[in-house]
Amino acid sequence: MPTFFTVCDMILNAGCIHNLPQILSGGMLVLGALVADELARMYRERMIKKN
Repeated sequence: MPTFFTVCDMILNAGCIHNLPQILSGGMLVLGALVADELARMYRERMIKKN
């Protein structure tokens, strides 16, 4: 799983400052996926504790 900083580094190294809108929407997708993954993991752990 890439961290926020490695994503930032990849964006900066690509030098795509003129593509900021695409980068920002991509960043939102990445953040959304990370949050959803974290929520799913928490939910699974809670279900395991219940059983």
